[in-house]
Amino acid sequence: MPRHLRLFRQFLGWGLVAGVIGSGSGLVLQQLMLKKVFTPETLPTWVPFVTAPLRNLGELGFAAVYVSGITLLFQRATWQRFLGLLAPVGRMALTNYLSQSVISALFFYGYGLGFITKLGPAACVAYCLTVFSVQVVWSHLWLSRFRFGPAEWVWRSLTYGKAQPMRRDDASSQRTTASA
Repeated sequence: MPRHLRLFRQFLGWGLVAGVIGSGSGLVLQQLMLKKVFTPETLPTWVPFVTAPLRNLGELGFAAVYVSGITLLFQRATWQRFLGLLAPVGRMALTNYLSQSVISALFFYGYGLGFITKLGPAACVAYCLTVFSVQVVWSHLWLSRFRFGPAEWVWRSLTYGKAQPMRRDDASSQRTTASA
């Protein structure tokens, strides 16, 4: 890995440049439309053909920044410990994604609590951080007893065509039985 650090630093720099150019151009166009410099009727026909690839460039650039930034942070012991706290959340990514979707749908939409228009941006960020924090704790607790998250277990069992051992002691007892 150390031999690739230079490459990740380059990804970080070039990704930031691409992200700012790609996303910044869309932001400039949006501001020009809001200030009525351009309207949809007066917008030159070539603009959508240019902004779509620029937007994609920005997304790819910022993705490179995220990946290279986390990779470079993992080279430091302090960040390894901090980011290591998030590892169980990643091991249960499908379960956490699905539970976030269900929880948020019930919280925000009308068939649940209906908070979609009642919360400002700061409250939404606080809500997201709260849900994620609960998921971090829940993932640690769950994986201390089980090998996989519930959705990961279903996925893995379907993939292999048979129920996989779920509890941590099931895996060790199966290994003991197999070796005897």
